Amino acid sequence: MEHGEFEIASPDLVATISPMHGAVARLRDKSGADWLWRKSTGDPYEPESGGIFPLIPYANRVADGSFRWRGEDIHLPDIGLGQNHALHGDAWMNNWSVVARSEERAVLRHLGIFGPFEYEATQTVRVADSSLTLSIDVAHVGECPVPYGVGFHPWFFRDEDTELWAPAEAMWLENQEHFPTRRAQPPVKLDFSTNSRRVPGEFINNLFDGWVYDSRVRARISYPNRNAILSVSATPNLRHYMLYVGGPDVFCFEPVSHRVNEINSSEQPGLVTLARDGSLSASMSLSIESPMSPG
Repeated sequence: MEHGEFEIASPDLVATISPMHGAVARLRDKSGADWLWRKSTGDPYEPESGGIFPLIPYANRVADGSFRWRGEDIHLPDIGLGQNHALHGDAWMNNWSVVARSEERAVLRHLGIFGPFEYEATQTVRVADSSLTLSIDVAHVGECPVPYGVGFHPWFFRDEDTELWAPAEAMWLENQEHFPTRRAQPPVKLDFSTNSRRVPGEFINNLFDGWVYDSRVRARISYPNRNAILSVSATPNLRHYMLYVGGPDVFCFEPVSHRVNEINSSEQPGLVTLARDGSLSASMSLSIESPMSPG
């Protein structure tokens, strides 16, 4: 098993892969400019400090780390985050093996056992020209069917003039423990549907659903002072996105298949119940248009 970070590259991009977390730890263009936020590129990679990591076998929080499934109370293992609620599954906190590798492509695999979730996850990371694509395929290998969800968790730079366009039908208000309370129309400052709008600098942590799928490009992150745009595309089953602003210089835009804590709701439209050997796939791409060095 390969543990150390390594690089894949196209003529325009270099992606640093971290098998320890199944993550893209860094993304640079040919000028050396970074396009994924990372707290410190000099420290060993940690997923809560930047890059992109996969969300498997579900995205975001599960209340109290438990849910009821087919008459049984399920309690998820503690993965050592010191939180009351189970966050993002377990794939992002475990080692992945490198099963194939070439100049522009890497294939990673993870065998997960996380409560009732027994799965084999395969992730393909590819760079081509000025685009990065991540694809995941999750196969359930347990005997009992379980509801799965997937997603991706990228960290982006936030400049004072950074803008986002990402059309959605509505957003979810949340309580103090960051669980959704009510579906509502977004306020003006969070309405990214019609035109690009500045990403706020204050704390934001809201799920947007009905992420519109009417073209190949589903969102754009504009950096006027860098004269560049990051275009985001994703498969249609990633029908929601989470917008998290945790500081003045960073935000997360997370394509996900389901709502926060959906596994504890009476309806689960974004989750897919997988029997043994059933599978679930999703992918997302980032493309840099007219990149310039941030310096």
